[in-house]
Amino acid sequence: MIHLVPIKKVGMKYSEIERISTKAEKCIKINEFDKAIELVQPIIEHDKLNNPYAFMLQLLAESKGDYEEVLKKCGSLIETEKEQYFYFTIKGYVYNELIDYDEELQCYDKAIELDSEYVHAYNGKGIVYHTLKEYDKALEWYDKALALDSEYLHVYYNKGNTYGNLKEYDKALEWYDKAIVLDKNYVKAYNNRGLTFYRLEEYDNAIKDYKKAIELEPDYKEDLEYWIEIAETELEEQKKNEQNQKRSEIAQVIEDIKELLEYKEEQVCHYTKIEVFRALCNGSKLRFSHSNLVNDPTEGKTLYSFLNMPDIERKGLSGFIGSFVESHNNNALPLWRAYGLDGKGLSFCLETKALTDIYTQNEVNDNSSETSDSKKNIRKLYRIAYVDDNKNILLDGVVREDLKKKLDELKNLLEPLIDNEEIENEEALEPVVEIQYLFKNAIYKGEREVRYYELLKDDYPLIEWDNNLEPPTTYIEVQNSILKSIRNVTVGPKAENASYWVAWYKTMLAREGNKDVSVTQSKIPYR
Repeated sequence: MIHLVPIKKVGMKYSEIERISTKAEKCIKINEFDKAIELVQPIIEHDKLNNPYAFMLQLLAESKGDYEEVLKKCGSLIETEKEQYFYFTIKGYVYNELIDYDEELQCYDKAIELDSEYVHAYNGKGIVYHTLKEYDKALEWYDKALALDSEYLHVYYNKGNTYGNLKEYDKALEWYDKAIVLDKNYVKAYNNRGLTFYRLEEYDNAIKDYKKAIELEPDYKEDLEYWIEIAETELEEQKKNEQNQKRSEIAQVIEDIKELLEYKEEQVCHYTKIEVFRALCNGSKLRFSHSNLVNDPTEGKTLYSFLNMPDIERKGLSGFIGSFVESHNNNALPLWRAYGLDGKGLSFCLETKALTDIYTQNEVNDNSSETSDSKKNIRKLYRIAYVDDNKNILLDGVVREDLKKKLDELKNLLEPLIDNEEIENEEALEPVVEIQYLFKNAIYKGEREVRYYELLKDDYPLIEWDNNLEPPTTYIEVQNSILKSIRNVTVGPKAENASYWVAWYKTMLAREGNKDVSVTQSKIPYR
């Protein structure tokens, strides 16, 4: 059934008239005719001519639901009453129920002919054309109705419906909004605005409007609770998809950053103790230490500070680090002091591929060759980027705007996840742990460090521990030998018995097939 009642000319809110009319309709359908008449009587007594639909319901109830009888009564009233436009409009409503749109239009035309300002007939024609899917004509007649009465609330609602059918959902929302502004209890406007939000996949707004409609009219509960459940399911799926998309974007930015930091030179250098290199020559494997053992208190936190994100506990994950420098820094005074045991250690350079083509214990079994391609993992080394107090990003001593741009992009992607109360910070920041140890404070920029960094689960079988130390420390051990890849060994300028070590190392490496390696003592001035 159609509803065609204005708001401003009657001392009742449109929402109240709508509610009463709906109840009267239901009474007629279940043959409670006296109750229907009782319901609409106050509306008719107040202003019958501006409530033709309520009067039609009264006639229908008096006729025991017989529309043909209502048409006869209207015919008699047209002959005897002076408000003929009013009764022609009611006949139009009846023909709408009988699905005779040609007759309906003729009735409205006659009503307009008799009273060119009777707004209900204009609105009625708009509804007919909407039903016939002639939407341009429908909008034309709705606009004519609004020209006569700018607060004719139901036209706002009808225009919203028509734009909805045209799939012009933004315009539909605009007209539902206007209807709700005029009457905040207009339940059907909330219902259809909710449907429009649903079509726009704005499920949270759809749910709000559906719940508001139920609050205003509990009879809507049975139908709308079903749609609320569907909208909630869609909303949950939408959030998951959005989060997955966001994480995908974050992962891509992180990969972009790693690519910018990737170390691609053929050799890399490492400073260590004399005894450590001796152990390597005697068959020990290269070890990477747990990230907790780094000597810089800002390690792993510099990046979070730049991103203005909390440094959280990363449960279940451990990072392992191997620190190197560029090969041309194999004899640098600051590095001897910091990492070469104050000049008493040594530095050695090796081919980078010895670290990137890595075989680990659980990747080589007893029945397969260490050189099997199926057992080889290609890993990467990265240059460390340095962040100064002005949040400039330095790489190789140069300010890198491309890196800063990527970090700003990462920050913008992370902020909504951090602010989302439904997402744990650990979950949101988990991808960042892949690069958190690739950024350091700029006070260390002179090192120009190159780093191997691997993130492993705490129960990963490769993780070993050294119980000879107090407290014990964890590490991962590289299975493949690096001795054949060494290209240069420099014993520290303050190393004791340096000439003995030079001779010993050279002999041991030669036995490994590495005969052309350069083994010398540093001549760098050292106080």
